[in-house]
Amino acid sequence: MHPIDLAAFWPGYGADSRADWLKVRGFVPTQFLDGLPLPVGSFANPKIEPWNLERIAVLRGPASSVYGQTPPGGLLDMVSRRPQAEQANEVELQAGSNEHKQINFDNTGKLDGEGQFLYRVSGTVRDSNSPIDHIPDKRYNLAPSLTWNINDDTRLTFLSQYTRDDTGITGQFLPLQGTKIDSPFGKISHHKNLGEPDWDFYDRTYCALGYAFEHRFNDVWQFHQNLRYTKSDLEFQAVNVSTFNSVDADGNVSRESGIVDEDISQFAVDNNFQADFSTGELDHTLLLGLDHQRSNSNYRWLYGFGVPPISVTRPVYGADLSNVTYFTLQDYNQKTRQTGLYTQDQIALDNWRLTLGGREDWVHTSTEFYNQNGVSNTQRDVAFSGNAGLSYVFDNGVTPYISYAESFQPAMGATVSSTQSFDPTEGKQYEAGVKYQPPGSDALLTAAVYDLTQTNVSVTEGSVTRQVGELKVRGLELEATADVTENLKLVASYSYTDSEIQKGADKGNRMAQMPRNQATAWADYTWHSGFLDGFGIAGGVRYVGDSYGNTANTWLGHTGSYTVYDASAHYDLSRLDSSLRGLSVAVDTKNLFNKEYLSTCDGFWCYYGDERNLVASVNYKF
Repeated sequence: MHPIDLAAFWPGYGADSRADWLKVRGFVPTQFLDGLPLPVGSFANPKIEPWNLERIAVLRGPASSVYGQTPPGGLLDMVSRRPQAEQANEVELQAGSNEHKQINFDNTGKLDGEGQFLYRVSGTVRDSNSPIDHIPDKRYNLAPSLTWNINDDTRLTFLSQYTRDDTGITGQFLPLQGTKIDSPFGKISHHKNLGEPDWDFYDRTYCALGYAFEHRFNDVWQFHQNLRYTKSDLEFQAVNVSTFNSVDADGNVSRESGIVDEDISQFAVDNNFQADFSTGELDHTLLLGLDHQRSNSNYRWLYGFGVPPISVTRPVYGADLSNVTYFTLQDYNQKTRQTGLYTQDQIALDNWRLTLGGREDWVHTSTEFYNQNGVSNTQRDVAFSGNAGLSYVFDNGVTPYISYAESFQPAMGATVSSTQSFDPTEGKQYEAGVKYQPPGSDALLTAAVYDLTQTNVSVTEGSVTRQVGELKVRGLELEATADVTENLKLVASYSYTDSEIQKGADKGNRMAQMPRNQATAWADYTWHSGFLDGFGIAGGVRYVGDSYGNTANTWLGHTGSYTVYDASAHYDLSRLDSSLRGLSVAVDTKNLFNKEYLSTCDGFWCYYGDERNLVASVNYKF
């Protein structure tokens, strides 16, 4: 999976090596790995290595009825590579823009002759610079796994990961003058680093250990249990352009600094029984489940003022930071316990499909504020989330559907300089749509309209995260995937997202970082015969409409629309010569024409979008 394959998912902020900035139907989705949610903090959130994933999918609409703790927009579902009985090895070498050098590896097979024990080891080593001057983008990742086939009906797979990231702020935090606002000193370069390279760093260590257990009792009942312990530790400090910044006549901009120490840990387990049976003419797939999570977060954020200014045109690093004064913005420990009981029944009657589900959540959150004389805050929340959906599968491949779903999500974190932890968010959504899959084809066309409401939505403006009262989003989604011919594959999508804040100080405004219009298209043409046998080319376009980076919807927080193009070429060299079996090469380019654009401004800072990025790779499977 190359990064270019995920490009359409990243509206909003530009490239940032620290995290994945993803939104689904306007909301940040909960990220699930192997059936369990990943822990959520402030800066230490895990960034999963794509190389270790077997597949990745965006599940739209409230999925709380089964998954729990998800926003109404949907969730990101990731599945790790699992051990396989057939021996397989893969090595990939990459080189590209910003002195990018990376090696990916994967090895799987049997540990014994009968295949009772299977293993897999995959990983990544990256030594690269970021697009921003003097900021590295290094990663060390290892993901070993082991499967024990206990018998024909029982399997236990141990899954683990270790990731170490060494990087910095690649989101830039550039002043409005010289980016959005014209200035006498000209435009600030996309590559400009206005921090202190010898002082700034972002070091994160993520590790996870767990297992997936499955047992089939008979033709009706089966049991699944997923369990994982996750820990993510972060040390982060940086100098950046100050929140209320100004650039003087000489081109010098004011600055501030921050120091963050954060560690988050989580124990999560999900147990479910699945039954496939019939009652009369009704066919059922029944799910009964119980999940439990315990998370612990320690977070300390120091804000520093008195940092010397820096030139935005010719920065000179090495400023004296000994006189910087720090005070504590946040310093707390937060513990959360959540238990969910859920059920879902998928019922089929002839061409009719009915889904009914619901879950009850019990959540206990305790927060101790060390910077507020040890004051504690405790919240206990109980919520029911239900869902219902009805569809009819016509013989010609058309499937219209309607659905209603509710969602519930405890919100991690707390209000700056207070003793108030965030309130949980709750949502509900109405959706109607149609899917069309022509019989005998690999094409799928979908259209959906939805109306969703969420309360206590978190939004980050400047350095501060707060909650808005209530948000309503109405939208339209169109998607198409098709193997038009044996050679040509097409993927296209369009979304219209109309957001409105309905309660609070910004009532009537659009939500921050929610463009109304977005569209993508991607085409791949691969030759399977003739002189170009095994060679393929691909190209795509991404359009993101205008948006506001703040809920006040000010001009300073507004960014216009932009369109960027991507391209790729790949060659299966085994089609050229049988002695090259398993060897392939590829070149992937994002933002082919190197368009310079602002991806968002929040009224304090502006952020450039991704510049052109080219990665060439050689892949060998044996």
